[in-house]
Amino acid sequence: MKKKELKYYRYLIEPRDQHTNDVLAAKLGESSEYLCADGEPRFMYEAPNHAWVAYLQRSKGELNADFKVFIQENNRRPRPWIFNAAKKAKRPQRAARN
Repeated sequence: MKKKELKYYRYLIEPRDQHTNDVLAAKLGESSEYLCADGEPRFMYEAPNHAWVAYLQRSKGELNADFKVFIQENNRRPRPWIFNAAKKAKRPQRAARN
């Protein structure tokens, strides 16, 4: 039986304006260039973890930040990621009692 490969995720943030670029540079340091799944090179900042991306997403209005989030799985090319786009699990419907 084949062992499952462990998945390593890297969260990348692409600023869409100069203000956001300044905010991310102050918090994360240097940006790096990545070649994305669509073939476009982009300068993005690497977030330390998923919780930090969640913090940034919650603070988006407060920081007046405009950005896109990308995810890189193992050593593949980064792809756009819609943060927390997973659908909520639905509870099974109860049968009506007569």
